[in-house]
Amino acid sequence: MEINTSILSTAEKCIDRETSGETSMHIEELGRKASLTLLTKLRLARLACAKDLQPYITPIHYAYHDGYVYSFSTVGQKIEWMRANPQVCLEADEFKSRQSGAVL
Repeated sequence: MEINTSILSTAEKCIDRETSGETSMHIEELGRKASLTLLTKLRLARLACAKDLQPYITPIHYAYHDGYVYSFSTVGQKIEWMRANPQVCLEADEFKSRQSGAVL
């Protein structure tokens, strides 16, 4: 699967529980370089695809290298659905603690 990095959007989420006892969230956009570094480092993601207006999301193990995501699978629902509709989405995240993390 080739990654269209022109639409790569990411956000870093930081939860600060020290502001007057209330939970607050700070979200900031990661740059392209930080996004690709994180995508290269992580190995577990969720693959989303759709067929006949029905969504399907499943976890996958992957590797990212030179603009491509590599994974493996036997023939089944996700392969059949991706063949029917190659427009798919990949979501990966990393949480450093309960207070901070990143989502691609």
